[in-house]
Amino acid sequence: MALSKPSIPEPVYTPGTARGAKLAALLVDEGTALVRKILEDEVQKMNPPSLRQQLNKHKRYLAGLRYLNPGQKKTLYPNATDGVVPDTALDFDISLLELLLKELCGNAPYSGPRNRLRQYRNNNYGHVSSTHLSEGDFDRLWEELTEILVALGGDRDEISERRNSSIDPEQEAKQFSQLEKLYKEDMEVKHLLLAEGKSLRKGQEEVLDQGKSLLVGQECSCQKLAYDWSCGKLGRFKVVFFLEMRYLAGTVKDAVFEQLLPKDTKATPDQLWSYIQENQDDVLFILDGLDELSQGAKEATDVVDLIQGKIFRNCHVLVTSRPYQCVKDLDKCHEFYRIVGYTKDNSEEFIRKYFRQSPESASKLVERIHSNENLSEIVVNPLNNVLICVVWEDNNKQLPSSKAELYKQIILSIAKRFCTKSKKTLPMEGDQLLLNIEEALIDLGKLSWEGLEQEQLQFNIEEIQKTYGTTADIMLNMGLLTRDYSFSRIKRTCYCAFLHKTFQEYMAARYISGLVLDGSSREEGMKYLRSMFGLTKDSTTEFNRELILTSRRKYREVPNWLLLTLGKDADPLFDMFAKELTKAQTDEDRAVLSFVCITWLGKTVAGGKMAEIVAPFLPQQLTNNLSGLSYQYGDHIDWFVGLTHVLTCQKKLNASNNPRVVQHLTVCCRHITADSSEQEKLDLLENTLSDYGKIRSVTLLEAGGGTRQSCHNFSLHTFIPRCGTESLSIFIKPGFTLYLSLLSSLEQLSEVPMVENIRITVGGVTSDMFGPDVDFSEYDRLLAHAISRQSSLRSIRLEIFEWHRNDPDTRGFGNLTATLQSISEHACLQNVELDLPRNDILAMSSDVRFGVFGMVNKVLMVKYKTHETFDVEPMVHELTECIKKNNVLKTLRLRWKLWDNRNITNKVYHGVCNSQSLSSLFSAIQRNKTLETLVIDGMLSESLSGPQAEIVAKLLSNKPSNYKELNITMFSHTFVEDFVMFPASWTGQ
Repeated sequence: MALSKPSIPEPVYTPGTARGAKLAALLVDEGTALVRKILEDEVQKMNPPSLRQQLNKHKRYLAGLRYLNPGQKKTLYPNATDGVVPDTALDFDISLLELLLKELCGNAPYSGPRNRLRQYRNNNYGHVSSTHLSEGDFDRLWEELTEILVALGGDRDEISERRNSSIDPEQEAKQFSQLEKLYKEDMEVKHLLLAEGKSLRKGQEEVLDQGKSLLVGQECSCQKLAYDWSCGKLGRFKVVFFLEMRYLAGTVKDAVFEQLLPKDTKATPDQLWSYIQENQDDVLFILDGLDELSQGAKEATDVVDLIQGKIFRNCHVLVTSRPYQCVKDLDKCHEFYRIVGYTKDNSEEFIRKYFRQSPESASKLVERIHSNENLSEIVVNPLNNVLICVVWEDNNKQLPSSKAELYKQIILSIAKRFCTKSKKTLPMEGDQLLLNIEEALIDLGKLSWEGLEQEQLQFNIEEIQKTYGTTADIMLNMGLLTRDYSFSRIKRTCYCAFLHKTFQEYMAARYISGLVLDGSSREEGMKYLRSMFGLTKDSTTEFNRELILTSRRKYREVPNWLLLTLGKDADPLFDMFAKELTKAQTDEDRAVLSFVCITWLGKTVAGGKMAEIVAPFLPQQLTNNLSGLSYQYGDHIDWFVGLTHVLTCQKKLNASNNPRVVQHLTVCCRHITADSSEQEKLDLLENTLSDYGKIRSVTLLEAGGGTRQSCHNFSLHTFIPRCGTESLSIFIKPGFTLYLSLLSSLEQLSEVPMVENIRITVGGVTSDMFGPDVDFSEYDRLLAHAISRQSSLRSIRLEIFEWHRNDPDTRGFGNLTATLQSISEHACLQNVELDLPRNDILAMSSDVRFGVFGMVNKVLMVKYKTHETFDVEPMVHELTECIKKNNVLKTLRLRWKLWDNRNITNKVYHGVCNSQSLSSLFSAIQRNKTLETLVIDGMLSESLSGPQAEIVAKLLSNKPSNYKELNITMFSHTFVEDFVMFPASWTGQ
């Protein structure tokens, strides 16, 4: 999906275009401000630290840049009549800021996030003509942009606040016009550079090429580029250096001579280096497999400096790496590509060729693969395809259902074929492996693990032969390793790698599980376990959250393989977690350990049994809301499963009055989807919680994770035991029609078990796409009903920030008549805080009829009433009765806030009532002896010099002694204009 540049002068202003404009405003305003700050900070490091002096110093160079357009040139260097060279970047657009960062600052920080910001802008605002944006796309793109801006140094909370703001049509057109201008400038520069064959920033051009696996094509692509150049097909470059990172042990200069040049070359390293220095724009470095460079070699070489432009900044550099590897090293790259490689069609074609003598068998295998996600992921390259076919053939046209069993069968088939084809035929009885074969597999596992620890995917064959001795021959020839030679012309080194990284991960997990389950080697296995999960030494009490995060990214699938290979014998792993939980020193440490532990409980096939080990050691507060740790969608699903195991186990602990049972539950609902398997897991959690002992507090975060169609339609019962909870908090994101919307939450509060304290925070209420708009009176009715049904309720707080509607006949002003009546009759309720909007926003659409104003400059204008009086007499009466009748209420805060909103259809409500009703209310306030806090803010409007204002002033000046806080605020009822005018075309009519 792409947002667009504006193509019409008067855009139709709808919720969709408002969302698009809001995103554009964030992109232009916040993005520009952050890039401007980066430039200003860099200028302060210069000598002299003055932007004006730096611009004057480099005027000849900057003014001569072919891609500095006339407008930018005039901004930097105005003529005498227009002004002087600027000393501040305040008026620079983001395109000019970027140009100065690249040309003046050299190695400016945040180049990766800055490039992603530029790509985001061009990708989403450069191609289509509609500025409309759906709620789902808005949410996705807002989150994506937020991450980029935070990476640039932006404040996440401030960015989040912008989401609740509004933008008027004039501002919308301005933002889209600016984005269109920036996009066109980028394209002009791009075409100029393509035509001239110049680098994008007169500096280093770095490109990251990511391949999915060793055998999908990144190495072949690099060799093909080098070969094409040698054949004269890449005439753009005078010199191309193709260097394999796996063999890099020194500097780039050394590598060029070691890998590429013959021994009898007459050129010296210094001569070659001087040539590169003088012809940087004509030189291309192809660096293959940066992720294969060991940590030790990385520290000794200057290749990262080359990639990041610290040396030869005007050379062109192509780097290949596996996805998610070497992220920091590649932060300076400004283009990223992925090699797609082997497709599903390729896989199916291969299978049918393999079984050409048995088409029926081929069809069954293809169907089996398509129906199994694990199998679909495995057949991503030709060699894995062969292995699947081999197992299918050797196993009577059957494939195991579990991933671990499948890989076990693949290893067994490879071993059997090795024994059969070996010159010295090795007999096997059934599936029983020979001792020397098993020893070779163990050593392959050790090699796998040690490689993963060093982030190494290729291995030197000579070193394997030296290290593993008698088993090396079987290891190298069994069929799990592939061989190849380095590209070096001087030192031709033979290396090997596993068929696919998943085999290396599986073999490592197989090796460690074997150590852990063997009593004689368990200590060594447990050391590896701790390393895999990012835990410090067993003998210390230190806890390093960053180490856990690093290990999760480093080892990725290895822990999953470990649980699969351990199966029901995963006790050592969870014994380790239990021990760590007892050592944890802070609540934050316990929260992290608990999340990791419970997530892995949800992954193991023996979750119920393993929960018995860790449940007694878990803290009373559990949550899945952990930034960084909970970034993977699947982790949340597994966490729900693991939580179910824990609660099931803790029911027994609860019965024995064990104090370490769950008392506080915080759930981030963002990742809950409508997947049927996930619904089953949540249903199981609900059933488990139904007869669980009382949980003291339940907090639901980001309860607005999506629309009803894309999210699980769970109820509050899912997370609340049948016996109830002391405290329930619901935080709903704005801008969604939700499975836990305000309407849904209020409806369900009447049905859920006993709750003593309720807090609901709603970022914004929107119209319901599945039904008509609902007037606030319906929310008032539901809130009143919920209060009445919750007989043990002691406090309630409701906050609503904004109110959007499609129906001009509905109202968002908070009329609390029914709610106040239910409060007056409640026997336990002591604290009530209600923060509601005093204004609402009507969406423009062709269905809404606006009053016609007339023709202005040949344009038909319509009008909208932006101020409206609201009769609050019934509400004042119920408030008076409430204060008279309720003898337990201590705090009552009623606030109608005027939220800042520049939307043209923003309507402000002014509450009015007669002076007699107001006097009766104040009389009740003076007679009440139990209230300690009473705040009424924004319900009433009148001129500050009017008679009602005098009544209020008199009450406040004679505040009864029982009130710690008594405040009644009236808003001015005087305003300049009742109506606003705008072109009828904006409504789409």
